[in-house]
Amino acid sequence: MYDRSSVPHLCARACRTLESAIITCTDQEAQGRKLREQCVSRVRSMSGAGARHLAWLRAGGVRWDEHEIEVRCNSGCTTDTPEYSVHARNTALQKDFLVARIPKRITLGPLTGSLRTVHENVCRRAEATEGGEEWEIFRDHFISEEATDEKKFWPPACGVIDDFLLPLVVYFELLQRHRSPWWGYLSTISAPPVLATWPAHIQEILEGTDLAGAGEAGHDHIRAFFQENMCPYLVALSSLGSRFGLSRTDSSCLAKGSRSTDDNFSCFMQAVALSKSRGFFVDDEYGEAMVPFADLLNHKAARKPEGMLTTSEEWGSGNTREPKPAQVRNAPGMEAAIGATPDNDDELVVIVLSTIDSGAEILNTYGEHPNANLLYDYGFVIGAQNPFDLIHVSLKLFIEAAVTSNKDLTDRGVRKRLGLLQEHQSDIYQLHRETSVRENHSGLLCLLYVLCADETCTTSSAHKGKKKQKLMQWSLDGLHNPSASLVDVAKRWYGKQKNSRAANTLFSSVLQVRKEGIEEGLTKEKLLSLSLKEDTWAKYRELATAYRNCEREILDSILLRHKEHS
Repeated sequence: MYDRSSVPHLCARACRTLESAIITCTDQEAQGRKLREQCVSRVRSMSGAGARHLAWLRAGGVRWDEHEIEVRCNSGCTTDTPEYSVHARNTALQKDFLVARIPKRITLGPLTGSLRTVHENVCRRAEATEGGEEWEIFRDHFISEEATDEKKFWPPACGVIDDFLLPLVVYFELLQRHRSPWWGYLSTISAPPVLATWPAHIQEILEGTDLAGAGEAGHDHIRAFFQENMCPYLVALSSLGSRFGLSRTDSSCLAKGSRSTDDNFSCFMQAVALSKSRGFFVDDEYGEAMVPFADLLNHKAARKPEGMLTTSEEWGSGNTREPKPAQVRNAPGMEAAIGATPDNDDELVVIVLSTIDSGAEILNTYGEHPNANLLYDYGFVIGAQNPFDLIHVSLKLFIEAAVTSNKDLTDRGVRKRLGLLQEHQSDIYQLHRETSVRENHSGLLCLLYVLCADETCTTSSAHKGKKKQKLMQWSLDGLHNPSASLVDVAKRWYGKQKNSRAANTLFSSVLQVRKEGIEEGLTKEKLLSLSLKEDTWAKYRELATAYRNCEREILDSILLRHKEHS
């Protein structure tokens, strides 16, 4: 059984003692006034939340060489939840350098969190004493089918476990506040502005972008889980626990957290934001968990090394969507990774994968994510230097542009044409910064071909020569040349000057419409500026502006590239 007492409870006095000791040591060892002042300044800048965080890590068994590694508190000593970064000190770090060792026992997840202990204790006592109808109802509703003999009652069956088990565990720790073994950790880190946590009226400034409506849908999904699944589970656990030896403290936390109030929902949204932005898959035993120290490393858009997974099966780097090869053509390599070592199954390590210069920040790679994913899941945007960035263009825009440019194209004609595309048809087309329709997007090429082609087109056959055939009679299996696919025909057709010009015009007009759509959010932003105070939503406006600029830059890059190759 996991021992909760192994996780440190730290107070402000310990932090003041730590600061005093380091300052004294600095006075004795620093050579010269300038160096001494620099060292004292670093310690003082880490006072408050930053010092408490580092003290908690040290007391929990996290080990790193302070002569080689520096943890910086980037927001100074005035904020309660500062931002952190990890840097090489005075010497360059070479490949395979061990940045830190992190005991798995201090990770916060389903295996280690306090809620598991409470849940299992109540269930064991209820089962041992034949808890009656209330226990049977609880067991039927809240004992998961995934629970095995080894973990008989855990995890609870209270909704979509894969999405919300970690937030549920973190939520219970936040409710306990100072009584939680992880309070020294949770109270000194910030919950980033992941998109689902944005106020609904502010999310409107993302209209016209790929993220329009996404945050609101995510917010509604989380609220539905909170009200329909989580609160009933906590109510039932609290009621059952009051009969079977649950402590007054735990009972009070459960009772408080089970109320479907705005304050509790805000607390749960904080747990969701922390879990989404700082969650790592540790291993099959520990599952998805928050990993102290590892989550101090900021993100670098980088390609995984050959043969190494960026999913958390091997290295805990969060959620990953594999991009197409063209998207990572110019991506740099990863600098660091988090994973287990074969010689010690009880700890995780942060290891350097490529040389890091002295003074440089040590960066992790959360995954090969476009900026839309980064804003949605992590609450930040890295701009044009993201080689995995892309935007989406809907099929609807292509159809509207085709109908506008071809007055003879009826709705019936559009439906027949789209029927030709079969597996090449898509509701959404992904376009990355280096999109070349002719080279990389066979499905999009076929779409342009079919939408722009005349009703009667010329095809060729090795036996019968050229022959005119109605477009509507075509199918993948019925081409005169049996070895030719629709993609092959599209590429040949695209090379003809007249047809190529029509497709290029259609493609460019669609991108212009897509670009104009981005400006819709600016109208909402101007209206909100008149009604909201600057400090109320400055961070949201800054993120929205950065993301809109990313989409504009991608569209401008594609349009320029398309013009040069047309």
